[in-house]
Amino acid sequence: MNFLLLMILGFFFIGVAGLVYIKKRLETVHSILWWIAASTAWGIVNIFLVVWSFHTVYEFCNFLQGGNKMIYVKGMYAVMA
Repeated sequence: MNFLLLMILGFFFIGVAGLVYIKKRLETVHSILWWIAASTAWGIVNIFLVVWSFHTVYEFCNFLQGGNKMIYVKGMYAVMA
């Protein structure tokens, strides 16, 4: 669970730094369009990672409270109903 948080924060901060660095070097309309496409894709992936992390944390907390049975398989938690 800590690795998931570290991965999300790393992706976010490295992405922000990369987008700011690229934004300073924009010269043509073509490069501006590529920057818009890249920042949109980066934002969509960030939203997916945040939702996924909340889902993972919720399942883990549900397991700790005595909810569904949870097993650990190949680095991932699986819920057994």
